[in-house]
Amino acid sequence: MRSLLFVLSTSIAATLWISGSMWSSARETSLSEVADYAYPESSSRFLENMGFLPNDSLLGFVRIKEGDFLMGSDRLIDPLFFDNEIWPNESPKKIRGLPEFYIGRYEVTVGQFNEFLEDTGYLLEISGESFEHPVSEISWPDAIAYTRWIDEKLRTWPGVPTTIRDLLEKGWTITLPSEIQWEKAARGEDGRRYPWGPDPRNDKGNYNGQKSLSVGSFPCGECVYGL
Repeated sequence: MRSLLFVLSTSIAATLWISGSMWSSARETSLSEVADYAYPESSSRFLENMGFLPNDSLLGFVRIKEGDFLMGSDRLIDPLFFDNEIWPNESPKKIRGLPEFYIGRYEVTVGQFNEFLEDTGYLLEISGESFEHPVSEISWPDAIAYTRWIDEKLRTWPGVPTTIRDLLEKGWTITLPSEIQWEKAARGEDGRRYPWGPDPRNDKGNYNGQKSLSVGSFPCGECVYGL
């Protein structure tokens, strides 16, 4: 079964480009606080009638074409990934094939996840600084519950883009990305060290940030898929 993929707090941006200290120092917003927070009236980036998904032709989904790509790392090029105890089993580079899929351009926001909570009555306190910031403190079961909800909604909401509707009618589903799907979406087919090229850049991520930022704060025209 093919899948449309959604991005949650386990995104590339959250795990690789933002230091772990960010979440411990950022102000946490509970569900009770979020419920009293007014949605920005002037914002046109997100669609209120579609769970505050991104306002573009595919609701924020990006097509990742079918084909081979270079997966894994090389000790000479990426010593961090081999020597760091967090990734002791990082695999060497190899060619992997993968079918076509679609992935969310941004992390799921506080506003999007709050729509799910309000619609379903799902009991959870969420963290995040504003509606356009990534939601955090989300477990795997919470993430799966959200993807199932948005999958159901996109099958019934009026005005869903034809491309998305057709894929769902053909048996595609919305779920979480696998490791291999994540890696291809981030680095493209040529085995880049970073999505934009071989070297880190301070204009491409919230390095050592003391708070989160709105999704899409670091556009990447150089990235293969713009993620």
